Amino acid sequence: MKIKSKKLYLILNSVKNLLALIIIIAVFCLISPSTAEAAIEVDAVSSDSTAGSSITISHTTSGSNRLMLVGVSLNNEDFETVTGVTYKDSALTPVGTAANGDDSRVEIWKLIAPDIGTHDVVITFSTNLTYYGIGGVITFTGVDQTTPLGTFASAAADGITATVDVSSATGELVFGVVAAEYASSLTVGAGQTERWNLDLGSSTLGAGSTEPGAATVTTSWTLTASGNHWAIAGVSIKPVLAIRWGMSACNINAAGAKAGEKTKGITFDAASSDRGFGNITWNHTTGSENNRLLIITCAWGGAIDSIKYGGSPVGIDLVTSQTASGRETAIYRLVNPADGTNEINVFQNLDTIAVDDSSSGSITGPVRVDNYSSDSTADSSITISHTTSGSNRLMLVGVSLNNEDLEYVTGVTYKDSALTLVGVDSCDD
Repeated sequence: MKIKSKKLYLILNSVKNLLALIIIIAVFCLISPSTAEAAIEVDAVSSDSTAGSSITISHTTSGSNRLMLVGVSLNNEDFETVTGVTYKDSALTPVGTAANGDDSRVEIWKLIAPDIGTHDVVITFSTNLTYYGIGGVITFTGVDQTTPLGTFASAAADGITATVDVSSATGELVFGVVAAEYASSLTVGAGQTERWNLDLGSSTLGAGSTEPGAATVTTSWTLTASGNHWAIAGVSIKPVLAIRWGMSACNINAAGAKAGEKTKGITFDAASSDRGFGNITWNHTTGSENNRLLIITCAWGGAIDSIKYGGSPVGIDLVTSQTASGRETAIYRLVNPADGTNEINVFQNLDTIAVDDSSSGSITGPVRVDNYSSDSTADSSITISHTTSGSNRLMLVGVSLNNEDLEYVTGVTYKDSALTLVGVDSCDD
């Protein structure tokens, strides 16, 4: 490559980012949502026991739309009770209790959206236990974060079968806990999955289970002696509402949705948008209504790397995307976004930038920097060795000089080819 001039400095640089347009809407009219229930999954189970005044259980929590339930079984010989349950820095709230006099007692406690990670669950009793207490911790994912539970049900009696009927529904999951005195073993009922089962001698036995939901679910355990004193309780867990997407034909206004329109129980909340080069940041205000859904749509001159809402990428899922000629369009969603004004960040993969082909007016790409070289001179020309590779290539040569005597570039060549002038600017002489 050869450039003729007097005082020159050459720079080869990359093509700048093409304009990127980002639109965010609370309900995107081009996509028609239908509701379905996401599957509830058991995340993790932990259990332990004590004859003291508290139980500490290390438990690891993960996943999204989380719910923690703690089941406690104890021989309440002196009418002991649970006075509190904590997880990390959060206090659980009681769901319900059942007792068979001073012989057996069960309690269920809950925590919505427990922190992810490994932390201690601490169950505190009203006093040192005369016999034993058993605690089981279970976390679930895919749970409704507004109304996670149905109606608490319980029973207490003597005999060889501990049983209670729990109101539930298809798609839900029933959690149950049992306590027994004088039994030598506990056997889980048909259709249930045993989650823990601790035998601390004939004085105290405790166990927990889950079972798929139906209109009525019977949670039961078989005990080994007719003189057993038992208490049992259960509650149904409700799944989070999932949104399934399909294309539909309808017109949208410039904001991206029909303000005030309510279709299939879905109401438009708010819209915002921004555009720019490269990464884009703007603020969006989300209302405080329940069961919120945030939709982010992107039309991008390249590939999208990541998206954040309120400084975090957690919970943002890709619904669909299409890529053509280096340009990506995509739809993302966030279930139950934090209300109030939050910052949205959209990050582009800077290795995949599409450019405008002025000869055809179309987007062609992606564009990647192949190579660059530079040199300088105080003479009449610069010769720079440059290596070129790849397909659909473009070479740009930038020249900077102090044109004291009004010097200018008379020509640039690469191999046997002459480059054409794109533009010139100067300041004084």
